[in-house]
Amino acid sequence: MTRDRVGGIRLQVLNFIMIAVVVLVAVLLLVGINRLSDNYHDLKDNTDIYILCETNADSMMDASDYLTEQAREFAVTGDIAAMDNYFAESEQTKRRDNALASLEENMPGSEALTYLQSALDESIALMEREYYSMRLVIDAKGYDLRTIPDSLQEVKLTAADQKLPAEEKMEKARTLMFDEEYESQKEAISGNVEGCLNQLLEGIQTRQEANFRDMAATLRMTNIMIAVMILLFLLMILLIIFLVLQPLRNNIGYINEKMRLPMKGAFELQYLASVYNRMYDENQEHSDLLAYEAIHDRLTGAYNRAGFEERFHAADHNTIALVLIDVDEFKGINDNYGHSVGDLILKRVVYLIQTQFRAEDYVCRIGGDEFAIIMLFVDSTMQPQVMGKINAINRQLQNPTGNLPKTSLSVGVAFGDRKNPTEDMFKDADAALYEVKRSGRNGCRFYGEE
Repeated sequence: MTRDRVGGIRLQVLNFIMIAVVVLVAVLLLVGINRLSDNYHDLKDNTDIYILCETNADSMMDASDYLTEQAREFAVTGDIAAMDNYFAESEQTKRRDNALASLEENMPGSEALTYLQSALDESIALMEREYYSMRLVIDAKGYDLRTIPDSLQEVKLTAADQKLPAEEKMEKARTLMFDEEYESQKEAISGNVEGCLNQLLEGIQTRQEANFRDMAATLRMTNIMIAVMILLFLLMILLIIFLVLQPLRNNIGYINEKMRLPMKGAFELQYLASVYNRMYDENQEHSDLLAYEAIHDRLTGAYNRAGFEERFHAADHNTIALVLIDVDEFKGINDNYGHSVGDLILKRVVYLIQTQFRAEDYVCRIGGDEFAIIMLFVDSTMQPQVMGKINAINRQLQNPTGNLPKTSLSVGVAFGDRKNPTEDMFKDADAALYEVKRSGRNGCRFYGEE
């Protein structure tokens, strides 16, 4: 066999090897691309299921809140339309039942389903109280029993409640809908719905992370195959890098850095980026909500004690005024009217303070019925304006609306340029507040005032 013959055979073998390598690489690339496509579709399917389930959880909460709204409106106004709306939701629309059925179909046996079932059970249990409240209103208003739903006709009032005058029946109906026990049951429903959403979010995050890990491994394999084929298909590789690989590689870097993904690359990558960004934004909103709740009072929306301490210590005490406020006889309000009325008083006080004072002033709830206002960039020449604001608030509290009891505020103020200051601005304001209380409450006093 001549050297040329041997060389020819070797060339044929080399060509065969090259073709085999190209075919093998092409097959491996197809496998990798298919895996990427499968990961993409898995992620899309999981995300679609999550969105559907999240919608169901929101629907459960919306339906429960709607029933509460209509039952409360009926207890307050006696408007028969509110009762009709209530039963239209509970017996015809049935958003709660439909939400649970949809979640059971898409995520059977899941912990999220257990939470949503608990939310429905709590909501159904709450209906017994709502039914009883509505029956009290029906009796108080003298509505014809033949015109009310059968489920309400079956509700029997206790002998003691039957003997109550109409106004007391209405009062009891309202109490049942606004007392702490009712709010506690509502919080239980909300907690279960939140638990459902948390389980859904954790599940989708776990599946996303698995998909991205698989995608990263697939990309590494694809890069190796591309390196082998680069001499043969340079243009094709450049196109793949430009349209697919580079955007994917960048996205993995953004994911590792916990950043939003840019809307670049092929359509599938942009869709994947939009889905990821939506999940990222939801996580960010959840973190922002936790940060907000850490320094704000849940009942009134004012800054809480932690928020007050942070802003008070950061402020220049020479250019601020500290206003300390106590709600007069608040314990008596809670004892005589109940904590639900007391809560309404606290909300009313914060609303009036925010209405009278400037937007840049910090309104804080630093105790049960104790409030503080940090006024920025003021001096003692502002005493008449502060006094006018407090007097205006007290006039409104002394002439309440909505069946709220009368109350008033005792206020002590310390300006940064006050006379004879001590080293503690808070103590000075508190000393002024003590003088108001000692003088009979319902007023305002400034530290260092003659």
